[in-house]
Amino acid sequence: MPRKKKTPDQLVRESYDENPDKEWDRLAQHPTEFEITRRIIVAHLPQGPLDILDVGGGPGRYAISLARDGHRVTLLDISWSVMRLAERKALEAGVRFEMICGDARNLSPFPDRSFDAVLLLGPLYHIVDPEGRKQAISEARRVLRPGGLVFAAFINLLSVVKAMAMSSPGLIRLREEFEKMLETGTYIPLEAKEPGWSGFTAAWFAHPREINPLMESAGFSTLELVNCEGFLTLVEEKLAGLSPQEQDAWLELNHRFCRDPWLLGSAEHLLYVGKLSR
Repeated sequence: MPRKKKTPDQLVRESYDENPDKEWDRLAQHPTEFEITRRIIVAHLPQGPLDILDVGGGPGRYAISLARDGHRVTLLDISWSVMRLAERKALEAGVRFEMICGDARNLSPFPDRSFDAVLLLGPLYHIVDPEGRKQAISEARRVLRPGGLVFAAFINLLSVVKAMAMSSPGLIRLREEFEKMLETGTYIPLEAKEPGWSGFTAAWFAHPREINPLMESAGFSTLELVNCEGFLTLVEEKLAGLSPQEQDAWLELNHRFCRDPWLLGSAEHLLYVGKLSR
């Protein structure tokens, strides 16, 4: 009897359940993404303490950072394994915040207008259904107070193509699947067909030109779209042997240029910042 095909949602949940440390370790290995994202968020937040909802916040790196700043943070994620890791990491960091296991498309535990800011730093690139993405954005809008801020992360389709060419150029043989991904941005794991591609779980990759219209159609006013890696995309490992002072200097220089529109196409991760009209 053929094995039942798993849904994209099941693939995503299982990926994080099986390896809850993956996202925590990934951000440790890519400090530029974390540091640029953190700096942009902090720069836009008004004086606190604020009520912040971290949707799909995984093991809690951003939630912990914001809680340290004195904000009232709620972390929501689909994976119980990741939530348990977040609980442990928060305890180690000496901070506390509420944690709820749930789905970005259904924020029913929270009433309307209950948060000053919402982080969507993962869900939008793991929801492959366009209507599901719109629902997640709509839910974020619903729970925001007038004048509230949304911070939404996207994986750049152009960078994914480059990463595939670097790690598994043989994928080009799968022309039908490859062309479909280029057209729709939708990726369903192809490991069984191309073992050399370390790959990713089910995902939607965005072209930079799609992001602002998607968020604005939900009622947000665009404040900025940022390249989270700046000009250090795919070269961070070169900085590993530098002193902390030298690394900080590169991060500061990167932060200066991360808003340059000419760098958006080279980003791995793009951060959208929007504001809800009053």
